[in-house]
Amino acid sequence: MTRLLLMAVTGAALAAVVIATTVSLAETTSPVWPAVVGAVCLFFTVLLSGRVFISRIHGVLEGRSSDTDRGIESDVASALKKREALAETSVRNEVLARKLAEDRADEARRVLSSLDDPVIVFDDFNEVVDANDAAGRMSDVDLADKPSLQRFIGDSDLAGQIEESANGIQPGEVRRIEHESSEDGDDERAQAWEVATRRLAPGDRWVTVLHDVTRDREVARLKSEFVAKASHELRTPLSSIHAYVEMLVDGEVEDVGQQAEFLRIVHEESARMSRLVENMLDISRIEAGVAKAERGAVDLGRVAARVVEAIRPKAAERSIDLVIRSESDGLVVDGDEDMLAEVVENLVGNAVKYTPEHGRVAVSIDPDDLTASVVTTVTDTGLGIPPDDIDRLFEKFYRIGRYERTARGTGLGLNLCRNIVEKVHQGRIGVDSTLGMGSRFWFSVPVRYSGSTAA
Repeated sequence: MTRLLLMAVTGAALAAVVIATTVSLAETTSPVWPAVVGAVCLFFTVLLSGRVFISRIHGVLEGRSSDTDRGIESDVASALKKREALAETSVRNEVLARKLAEDRADEARRVLSSLDDPVIVFDDFNEVVDANDAAGRMSDVDLADKPSLQRFIGDSDLAGQIEESANGIQPGEVRRIEHESSEDGDDERAQAWEVATRRLAPGDRWVTVLHDVTRDREVARLKSEFVAKASHELRTPLSSIHAYVEMLVDGEVEDVGQQAEFLRIVHEESARMSRLVENMLDISRIEAGVAKAERGAVDLGRVAARVVEAIRPKAAERSIDLVIRSESDGLVVDGDEDMLAEVVENLVGNAVKYTPEHGRVAVSIDPDDLTASVVTTVTDTGLGIPPDDIDRLFEKFYRIGRYERTARGTGLGLNLCRNIVEKVHQGRIGVDSTLGMGSRFWFSVPVRYSGSTAA
């Protein structure tokens, strides 16, 4: 600062000299000379001051300023440092903002990729611009080609409904539609969707989420059908029990023999209801995965022999020859003995029930070395099963219409057998039959037990 003041004083003195010289020259020479001489002096004065000023600024920036210099050098240095700090802060904030935006975009992509429901993003021209992995699995169209929504989904009706629901939608608003599609009118292969479409901001793209509710609707239909059939099956024995008990209570039946007959019917119908309820509960527990199997080494030959001996008196009443054959002893499997006994009891009981008098029912237990399992077979010389009924024979409550008067049942026994064999024991069950010539029911259970001689 001292040097600047010195320069100013020097400049002033020089200016005074110039003025005096100019005045004297003006009296003796041309009037142009004074102006020229003054301009030259002023130029050198400013140049000298500017060079000194710039030198001082460089000294400040390079850290060579002295402690006594507190003037303009300090102000300039402070201003430059503040501007540099602001620039660094701005750059740092911009980098952090960009990194945060990239992290959020990556997180959004990961979330969308993890969703099981297809998510599709399309623009004002109904062109698909983005989709998650689930949506990509339902279409083999490359997103790079910017396919239309209809081409990407492959269902013109569904795409049309989505496009229509997107028209006029307000930002933040969600529009939901339901759609059911089938292939060539095949209702069994129909697919049901719940679709939600929204626009996030004005002028932004549309996002649509497709939720497959085919399984949910099928479960709801099966539940409704199950309740209807169960109600029907329960209503029949309840009606019989109510009618016979009412007559007994009102004293309309005085004959002791007839009273005993009515009581026998009530007992049979109540037993039928009990079996129906137990079967429904067993099936529900198995299908829900909450049935606990008491696994252990089960000798199927011994189990079948016990069941046959229990049913033999009923077969003898109708002169049916009931035999059992086991190829070898110790046909052991890993399973639940009570459940497997119930399967054998259902199959043998049905064979006796649907076999005419003087017929024959044979039970055999054989090892299957190829599949490392034990096969139990029940063969009868009964009525046989019509070809149209074989595929539905193991469904809940299904009964062959032409045999409903021949023998009574709940229609749940074979379905329970299938659940026990296939879901609890990972085995197989099936039937072969010729109408009028008898049937052959069989089921196989894997050995899965090192002590089995069938392995």
